[in-house]
Amino acid sequence: MNPNPAPNPGLDIALPWPELARPTRRSVVQWLAAAAALAAAGCTRPPTDRIYSIARSPEFEVDGEPIYYASAWLRAGHAHGVLVGTQQGRPIKVEGHPLHPASRGGTDAQMQAAILDLWDPDRSQAVQQRRTGGMPSASTWQSFIEAWRARPGDTPLHVLTPSFTSPSMAAGLAALLAGAPGSRWYRHDALGDDPSVAGAALAFGQPLRAVHRFDRASLIVALGGDPFDDPRAGLRHAADWAQARAAAIDAERLPARLVALETTTSLFGTRADERWALTPAAIERVLWSVAAMTLPDLAGGPPPDERLQPIAARLSALLARHGTGALLWAGTSLTPASHALVHALNRHAVTPAVAWITPPDHHDALGDPGTLADLVGAIGRQQVQTLLIIGGNPAYDAPAQIGYAAALDRVPFSAHLSDRVDETSRRCNWHLPCSHAFEQWGDARACDGSVTLLQPAIAPLYDSRSPFELLAMLSGNVAAVDALSLLRECWRAQASGDFDRWWRDSLRAGVVADTAAQSVVPATARLPAAPSSTTTGDALQGLFVLDASVGDGSGANNAWLQELPRSDSHITWDNALQLGPVTARAHGVASGDVVRVQAGSASIDVPVWVQPGHAEGAATLPIGYGRSAAGRIGNGIGVDAAVLRPATGCVTPLRIERTGGRHDFARTQIETDQHGRGVARVGARQPPPPQLPTLYPPQPGEGRAWAMTIDLDACIGCNACTIAC
Repeated sequence: MNPNPAPNPGLDIALPWPELARPTRRSVVQWLAAAAALAAAGCTRPPTDRIYSIARSPEFEVDGEPIYYASAWLRAGHAHGVLVGTQQGRPIKVEGHPLHPASRGGTDAQMQAAILDLWDPDRSQAVQQRRTGGMPSASTWQSFIEAWRARPGDTPLHVLTPSFTSPSMAAGLAALLAGAPGSRWYRHDALGDDPSVAGAALAFGQPLRAVHRFDRASLIVALGGDPFDDPRAGLRHAADWAQARAAAIDAERLPARLVALETTTSLFGTRADERWALTPAAIERVLWSVAAMTLPDLAGGPPPDERLQPIAARLSALLARHGTGALLWAGTSLTPASHALVHALNRHAVTPAVAWITPPDHHDALGDPGTLADLVGAIGRQQVQTLLIIGGNPAYDAPAQIGYAAALDRVPFSAHLSDRVDETSRRCNWHLPCSHAFEQWGDARACDGSVTLLQPAIAPLYDSRSPFELLAMLSGNVAAVDALSLLRECWRAQASGDFDRWWRDSLRAGVVADTAAQSVVPATARLPAAPSSTTTGDALQGLFVLDASVGDGSGANNAWLQELPRSDSHITWDNALQLGPVTARAHGVASGDVVRVQAGSASIDVPVWVQPGHAEGAATLPIGYGRSAAGRIGNGIGVDAAVLRPATGCVTPLRIERTGGRHDFARTQIETDQHGRGVARVGARQPPPPQLPTLYPPQPGEGRAWAMTIDLDACIGCNACTIAC
């Protein structure tokens, strides 16, 4: 644990104002001390426990060397183990935790950029209250608690959250809801519900999550998505693949064969041995054709397409050749029915590379959550008097068809916990500042169910609370709680033997021992009914994806992520409608042309980017841009695609027309074409260049020097190294 208490804000220093004209050394020192005291009092809440001075330096501390604390960074609510490096109590760098099952020592760009989010000056610093018809004003946690108490006691409570895996948060939410009869929990994520879990429910009769072990497969087939960019387990997939590939090459064996069927270019597709660029509907047709060749009891399915039969035959032959070594992974562009088919194929192969567990974001104490559409319906029936929104930004990323933003305005009492006054907070009566992940005590599960204890690397910079703290406060009607003591009590019953020793060991290890989920052996899969096609006439199949840099928009105010070039297009500070070259020519557009994109009666104007390798007959539009309340960095950049998104799923028919406008993209690499030349796989060693004349004296080369080495055979192009630099 980091002994990083805030300085005492109660310093009483008389400022010598008459000496302003001719300051002395003593007065300058006094001014500096006063400034430090005022700064500490204004941005850090005083610790609630007793403060002791440090009699000796912490163990292993060396001047200039960072001290690392094991914690976790959350993506899609799932824990990814990190080591947070601190200098003099300040977090400065994030590294992957080598012992954590989700990160395996790796990080991605968003995890590396989390440090900049911590120091973001646009983070919310205090509670705000917005009265009906008025502007928001500064308030306090005590005022919010008093307003919370003043609600009618028999009013049902409605709580909206994104997906989360925290056992302690689930227990706190269950206790809060139990105190008000008729209360209900709802869940909303930026791209909607996970079709993989829904597919498992169709196939096995129960919601399950597939855990994929890329190090145990000889054939990996990705359908409609990028397993290396999976927000729940992408790091684990990439690490397993890279380590297994290196081991196979060292043993002079063939590494696993990668096959990708995808609409837009991806990290996995770039490394694939075989890749086909297809529309989402075409991918599903290939999948169902393969299943018809593999599963004898399958009936129905989309009518076969003769143009796709060679691909289906090739995949079927690969699956038969690799047998139990084959692994299929499906992305969000596929329907739940097709996900059910992927589960059935993996179950039929009896592959050791796939296991099924209870989803880490499923909580028995809470039951099944309602959807955002369910919440909007309840608001329309005037059944929602109190709405608590913990995290997320549904007023921004919810599909416009649902009408959530307008419905939120009709809730009498609404409160939103978030790290900034975003689009959702602006529509709520109360905004509650949320602590950064590196300022929190808490817990969360990884993709395999293992629990990580979150410990703060620094005291909260502002008067903020974590979701775990907020739920405990509301249950006890208090303005502050001791999060550390509450978390310890939540886990005391889980430890055997000496609890204090167990607690220290769990914090240091970064993973709570023996908490991985037990594998579930599902029954023989029930084969699903075929999905309906989303193709309409000459419309393009529009695919909505999370932006490769800013994600669902939560990273829009992070300048590092905005500057980060996309791995395929090298575009920065923007999103674009991606088209294949043939589709772009058919519509008479080129990169930089602004087009009007229509979905039903809704439309937006967005610039085009022609991406080689993109599927023809389809269009990809990343979300995460067009923010109006991200902060001074992210506001007004790019285009908000939520207007066009369907109420369910992430695929919908789109039509485009030219507007005559032009847009210039900021790019870090202009030339990407080989112009017919082959790639140089072997190059002759060149002699070192001659020493150029210099005005500087020669410098000795002994001692430490900065360097970076990258194993290009294991590189997937994720750009984490760019942010790390």
